[in-house]
Amino acid sequence: RDLHSFPTRRSSDLDATPDANRQRQQLAQAVFSPLESTALGLEVEANPIDVPGARQVKAHVLVDSKQMQFEQQNGRWVDHLELVWVQIGNDGKNLDSLDNTIDLNLLPALYEKIQKDGVGLSTKIDLKAGVVELRLVARDKGTGSIGSVNVPLHAVFPEAKPSTQP
Repeated sequence: RDLHSFPTRRSSDLDATPDANRQRQQLAQAVFSPLESTALGLEVEANPIDVPGARQVKAHVLVDSKQMQFEQQNGRWVDHLELVWVQIGNDGKNLDSLDNTIDLNLLPALYEKIQKDGVGLSTKIDLKAGVVELRLVARDKGTGSIGSVNVPLHAVFPEAKPSTQP
């Protein structure tokens, strides 16, 4: 599958409307829930990056575009994906998080390809000390659908111990 990179913007750039506030609350609830959300299909692959003195992963994400709602605007297909990466410690606490919004503004040929293959994204994540799990929460702005995936780092880094939290 092809992975595509798209420009990002910080979530704080979004309009602060009551509806946007409600959607942010839903996203925050998904971030702190131990259960994975499946309304938006996600696949995540995390691979270690060999960096002396640090732990980093390269994460490849595939979002099921059939569960997204693009709008046609000026001959392009437009949608927005909100992504939140959460680093969780052994005690289940959030040690760090990064959120951004991916603006999709696609020409028809790329839209057709994404409809078949999904939306592919890649990112590098610098892990904090003590992180044992990554959690990705994604929300499609078009539908409001949320998906989340937990990535236990003991599968990526053998020295990472599994979380003791349920």
